[in-house]
Amino acid sequence: MDSDNPLAIVLRDGVGMSPTIGELTAALASVQAEITPAEQDAYNKAFGSKYASLKSCIENAKPHLAANGLALSQLPYRSTDGAFGTVAILMHKSGEWLGGSLAIPVSDGRSNLNHIVGSILTYCRRYQLSSIIGFATGEDVDGNHANQKSKPKSNQKPKAKTKPKPKPRPELGVSQRIDTKSPRFIGFQACVTRAGLNYYDLAAWCKAHNRPRPSEMTQAQLDKCEKWLDRDGAEAVQEWLGKLAADEPQ
Repeated sequence: MDSDNPLAIVLRDGVGMSPTIGELTAALASVQAEITPAEQDAYNKAFGSKYASLKSCIENAKPHLAANGLALSQLPYRSTDGAFGTVAILMHKSGEWLGGSLAIPVSDGRSNLNHIVGSILTYCRRYQLSSIIGFATGEDVDGNHANQKSKPKSNQKPKAKTKPKPKPRPELGVSQRIDTKSPRFIGFQACVTRAGLNYYDLAAWCKAHNRPRPSEMTQAQLDKCEKWLDRDGAEAVQEWLGKLAADEPQ
């Protein structure tokens, strides 16, 4: 393939752009100034939250792209290691372009492989479309729930005040929650990336399986999680993500 071909560059490097992107950048800035979050018209049963479907994302972006001389092409492909995904190329009428690829591994021997691949392509197109243009599609599935506080019901009677009991002293040797800015946690995030996962996908898997998110783990739990990822945990998370993608409407 021609080394200057956008598709060839993105397939080789994962991301790419034309030698200059000045006019494309100006056009994309205009799009981002005008565009609003896509309508959340679908429901994710795994997370219990609404999100924007591919149809909603396309309808949200298309008029803004066309008005600013931009077009987006998303092509399906299969990587050399058997993952399925799409290559997205954002093109400007000047000939400038910007692109990236996204793929999800699929376990061999799946009986419903055609349906799974179709769902993965839909999933990749939706995330690429919102990411390359820069608009929101749904709620954060990791950090937002940690900050929510339960609201008392209006008919709930106030509890009688009681003398607070002294807090028990922590036992010696018990690890506290990991510092997310520590070198240990940063090293763990690198391990997640080496395993071919996104940190937020791992956090979502933990939440769905009633386990603490990595940011809520003790150092001992983080060590066990890292060993689990290196053993067979990464494959378990990827298979779970594939099932989620298969359940999404196409």
